[in-house]
Amino acid sequence: MATTGINTYRRLLAFLSEECEENDTAALKFALKEKLGKEYTMSFKNPMELFDILEEKRLMHETDLEILKIGLDQIGRTDLVEAIDEYEREREVVVQKENSKSSALEGPFFGREDLLQSVIGVLDEEQSYIHVICISGMPGAGKTRLAYEACHRLLRLHQLISVNLREITTVEAAFFAILHRLNVECKTYEPEVLFSLVKNFRPSKAAGAILLLDSADYLLDPGTRDKPNINSEPFIDLIRQAINLMNSQLKIVITSRTGLERSGLNPKKVTCFSLEGDNEMNLEDGVAMMKHHARNTDIDKDTCEGLVRFCGKIPLAIRVLGSRFQDGTIKPKDLLKYLQNTKSKGRGIIHSLTHLNLAASDQLSLCLESSIRALPNDHKNHLIKLAVIPGTFSLKAARDILDLKKRSRVELQLDLQAIMYRSLLESDRNEARGPNDPEEGDMRYSMHLLLRSFIQQLVLDNEEEGKIYRDAEKKFIHHYGGKLRKICHLMEKDYVEALSKRDADHANYQEVLALLQSSTKYDSPEITKWLHMAVSHLMVPKQRRAFFQKRALIMKENKQMHSYADYKCHEMYQLLLAGEPQNLS
Repeated sequence: MATTGINTYRRLLAFLSEECEENDTAALKFALKEKLGKEYTMSFKNPMELFDILEEKRLMHETDLEILKIGLDQIGRTDLVEAIDEYEREREVVVQKENSKSSALEGPFFGREDLLQSVIGVLDEEQSYIHVICISGMPGAGKTRLAYEACHRLLRLHQLISVNLREITTVEAAFFAILHRLNVECKTYEPEVLFSLVKNFRPSKAAGAILLLDSADYLLDPGTRDKPNINSEPFIDLIRQAINLMNSQLKIVITSRTGLERSGLNPKKVTCFSLEGDNEMNLEDGVAMMKHHARNTDIDKDTCEGLVRFCGKIPLAIRVLGSRFQDGTIKPKDLLKYLQNTKSKGRGIIHSLTHLNLAASDQLSLCLESSIRALPNDHKNHLIKLAVIPGTFSLKAARDILDLKKRSRVELQLDLQAIMYRSLLESDRNEARGPNDPEEGDMRYSMHLLLRSFIQQLVLDNEEEGKIYRDAEKKFIHHYGGKLRKICHLMEKDYVEALSKRDADHANYQEVLALLQSSTKYDSPEITKWLHMAVSHLMVPKQRRAFFQKRALIMKENKQMHSYADYKCHEMYQLLLAGEPQNLS
C-alpha cells in the first residue's frame, strides 16, 4: 500500500504533541476513556505517550486517524483536527499519483489487478455512444469495491456520479434515484426526461463522466419461471435506450448479482465482467488481504491459506475474519480448528445464507457467526439492531434505533467505529448529506446485504436476540415513519424539496411501508392519513393496489371492519386509476 512515508506520519504526531497545551493530554485521555479501557488509569507525561497506547491498541495508524480527530474535536482543538486533515489531503495526493488510492474506508485494494486494468481500459476508451460496463458476482465478492477502485483511479480526469440502487425494486424508483443524483426532481415517471438529461449531459471534467449504478440486484434479477421479476425487462429496456444515445462523454457502470450477458443488449455497446470462475480472488491475494486486516497479528502461511479457503476467497468474509484477530483474543490456528470442527457438526446455522445462492454459504455462515459472537455484548446488540435498516443511515438514525439518546455524538461515533474496525459496518462520505441538512451529519453508515441477511436469520434461533431485533424494528418504524410523515406534510407546501428528501432514504421508507403493510398496529387516523399519502408518492400503481389489498385483508381478519372498509376503498380507487373497473368487487 502506497503511503507518504512513515516519517511524515511521525512528524505529524510530533507536531500534535508539541502543539498540545498543558491540560490537553488529560482532556484527550478523558474523551477517549472508553476506548482506552484499563490503560485509562495510566499517567501520561505527554500526548506522544498517549498516541503510543492508541497505536498499541490498534485504534489508530497512519491511514486511519479518525479516533484522534474525534477526541481532539471534543476537547475543542479544531486547529489540530485541521492539521490532521491537511496531512490526509497530502497523503491522498501521493497515493493517487501512485495509482493506489483507497476508494473506500476498507483499506487498500487487493487482487484482480488484471481485471481492474481491463475495466479501467474500457472506461478510458473513447466512444461516440454511451457505453455500459456491468460487473456481476455473488454477494460479498467485491463488485462495488472493484467498480469504485476503477472509477477512483480515473477520478483526476473523470467526474463520478454514484447512485445507490440497493433495495430499489422498481424501474420507476430507479428513475427517481438517478434523477436525484443528477440534481433534478421530477413529479412523475417520464423516461424521456432522463434520456434528454443523459444525452445532453456535459461533465465537469474534460475526460468525461462515469455514472455508477451500484447494487442493481433486484432490478436485474430475472426471477423464476413461476414468479418472474416484472421489473427486470423494463430496466434492461431503459439501459437499451440509453446506449443508443450519442454522448461520447458519459459511460455507465452497473454492479449486480446478475450480469447482462443474456440481456439481448448490443454486445458492442455493453462490456460484461464476472467475478466468478477465472476472475475470483486468488489465494495469494486473499492471504495478503487477510494479513492486512489482521493488522499486527502474526499468521503463518498454511493457517492463513486455510482461513482464506474457508472464506470461499470472498473478500467480505476475509475482511471480517481477518479483523477478528485485531484484539488478540484468539489465535488464527485456534480459530481455523474451531471452524473446521464446527463445520463437521452440521449445525443449523450453516443454512442461513443458502437463499443468496452462495457457493460457500456454509463456511461463510460460520465465519460470520464466529466474528459476531466474539464482539463485546453491547456491540453485538448494536449490530443486531442496525440490521433492521436496509439502506444507508445517519448518526441520528443510529441513535434513535439503538435507543442511545443520552449518548454523546462522539461516544456514539466511537461505538460505530469499533464495529467498523471489525469490518461489520461500512461508512461512506459519498453518501453524506449536504451542509444544509445538519440533522444527518456528514457521514452515512450501512451494513452489507450479505451480513444483514445473515443476522436476520441468526436471530430466528435465539429468543433473546430475536426480541432485540423486533424492538429495534419498532424504533426503525418510529424513526423513519416520523421522517416520512414530515415529508408527506412538506409535499403540500414544497413538492420539489419533499421529493429530494424522499429519495435520500428511499430504501428505508420502502421498508417502513412493507412493515406497516403486514401489521395490525399503527392504524390511528393520524397515521392512516400520512400512510395513504406516502403510498401514493413512493409506490407505483401496481404496488399501491397490492398494498391496500393486503392491508384490507389483514384488517378484515382482525375484525377491524372500519379500517377494512377504508383500505378497500383505496384499493378500488387504484383499480379505477388503472382502468380496470371490471375487477371492482
